[in-house]
Amino acid sequence: MTVAAHQCTSDATRRKLAQDEDHRVRAVVARRRSNGPSDVHVALLKDPHPDVSSAVTFWEQPPPADMTDELLADPATRAQVLPFLDLTSELAEHLAADEDVMVRAALAEHPQLPSAMRDRLCDDPELLVRSAILVREDLSEPSREALYADTTRIFGLGADKVPSLRPRTADRSHG
Repeated sequence: MTVAAHQCTSDATRRKLAQDEDHRVRAVVARRRSNGPSDVHVALLKDPHPDVSSAVTFWEQPPPADMTDELLADPATRAQVLPFLDLTSELAEHLAADEDVMVRAALAEHPQLPSAMRDRLCDDPELLVRSAILVREDLSEPSREALYADTTRIFGLGADKVPSLRPRTADRSHG
């Protein structure tokens, strides 16, 4: 598995390791964060083992456009493929109802998130989703302050303990 993770592994070796019978070897190849050969990328995205397909989606290169629907349908890859998508209102609506908190958190971070959906996700029951909304540039200051108060209340923290989450309108001269 060391060979699969090594930076100097050739493309030919990566192709061979991407077909290894042991899913753990394929997952190591998938986790290597580089823009490897596109045929390896596609083969690993289509891997039947969720540890492999979910790991490869963390690569910086977007998935092939013809695989978007397939990757969105797969719970193992849905949250990781979301940042690469052109987000429509219909797709945002569908993903906001997903039971997977990681999908909703990825949706909350998407730069094309419609403002109405952003406002709706402010009330998501999961703190991870609300926290993703909290740091958005397009969030109104009143909404940011309310989310910030909720977050610090849950963690029992004051503004002096979480300066990176402090609302922009707060006095930052003490941090």
